[in-house]
Amino acid sequence: MLEELNNLFKKIFSNEETLIFALLLCIGFLIIFFLGNILTPFLMSLIFAYLLIGMQKRLEAYGLNSTVALIFTYSFFLLIGIALMVWLVPLVYQQLQSLVLEIPKWVKTFTVFIQTVPENYPDLVSSDQITTFFKASQVKLPQFLRSF
Repeated sequence: MLEELNNLFKKIFSNEETLIFALLLCIGFLIIFFLGNILTPFLMSLIFAYLLIGMQKRLEAYGLNSTVALIFTYSFFLLIGIALMVWLVPLVYQQLQSLVLEIPKWVKTFTVFIQTVPENYPDLVSSDQITTFFKASQVKLPQFLRSF
């Protein structure tokens, strides 16, 4: 078994470039995994720059001046961003408002369900365990919410 794995690794990583590429790929994934929150704006800016430069080059290929293509590309980017904000912000606000209004209903439904569990499954859960659960949640829930 170990010999088969050793042969497989020798077959895959027989080339030095393949080994270096695999190592760089692993390092890249680790960097993104551990520093992803910090690097997100940088990566998004790279994506936007790539898309905008491509659009500018296409406009220049159609015969537009470099400055005019840059102004048109920048204006297009700003218009799309403003349109998304005008459309997206009210939608997100409405969805968050609906979520906040639904949370008490979910909590009530969950409470009713938990209270009926000892009746439906007396062998699995006792009413004392449910009482202990509710007492513990009354103590830990405010602590959890304060952490935000």
